[in-house]
Amino acid sequence: MFSSSNLLLIIVAGLMNGSFIIPARYIKNFSNEKVWIYHSIIGLALIPWLILTWIFPEALHHYLLLQPSILLFLIGSGIIFGLGQVCFSYAIESIGIALSFSINLSIGVTIGSMFVVFDRSIIFTTQGYFVMLSIFLILCSLIIYYYAGKNKEGYKDQLIKASSHYHRGWILASLTGITSGLQNITFIIVAFHATTLFKAGNSFWVWPPFLLAATLPMLIGFLYKIKTKPISNYDYSRDTQPSLKNILLVVIMGLFFTGSLALYSKGMSQLTHPQQVVGWPVFIIAIILASQAWGWLYRESTNTTAKSKANRLVSSLLLITAIIILAFKT
Repeated sequence: MFSSSNLLLIIVAGLMNGSFIIPARYIKNFSNEKVWIYHSIIGLALIPWLILTWIFPEALHHYLLLQPSILLFLIGSGIIFGLGQVCFSYAIESIGIALSFSINLSIGVTIGSMFVVFDRSIIFTTQGYFVMLSIFLILCSLIIYYYAGKNKEGYKDQLIKASSHYHRGWILASLTGITSGLQNITFIIVAFHATTLFKAGNSFWVWPPFLLAATLPMLIGFLYKIKTKPISNYDYSRDTQPSLKNILLVVIMGLFFTGSLALYSKGMSQLTHPQQVVGWPVFIIAIILASQAWGWLYRESTNTTAKSKANRLVSSLLLITAIIILAFKT
């Protein structure tokens, strides 16, 4: 039987992860680049280590015992993930929260699932066929979502501009999804090789060095963007000194993002393997539902047709169905 407290932790973790970008919408007098710079420093570099010190103070000693190849793989993967977060920030600007999360999760889950299939050599088994079915449903979901988003109403010049943003957003979100897939693979490989070394209450220890490495490309990318932005296109009114309110909102972003990983790790660690098979889709589905709900609340699809909105709903349902099949058949 599921412990209700463990299941609640996993659900809350998913809702937090799908909502971490929301505080940024209330940050005033800050450019998008500065929001993400502060988020990378506070949310990815500082908060994970504070949480780790609290739940597993002996972790620093155990990191020194890791094989150099595993540690380098963890850091290298984190750097690639950081590049993906740069893409994700601009994807959200172009196509919104709901679609960015859907593309990111769809591609990330597909890559992670394919890795499991090839790693276990089960591609021509019943499990492998179910994985292929799930991936097919995910691809159908993405295709439906793509064409649903293209069906907009408005003036011709507005539609041309929207189309340009739409395609750019899809490319950026897809790149993010690739790095998210690598995040899944990294967790599988590193956690497996260090299970006996890290006798912690949960697997959160994987994330602090991974996220710390991710801050490097994020800082470089966003600082470079600020420096190279044309003066005529730069809004200096949104580039003021940080206020206490803005810093608190960035801290909330970091707590939502990193805290979701901590809660998920804690909840999953107290479940048996058969229960974890259920816990994983609960987490992903909670992220999907949260991000879609925020997209609806912020009216990200107000210029789309009724048919387009219905297609988006079908796309989300297909994605959720695919994730449930993956969870129970792999």
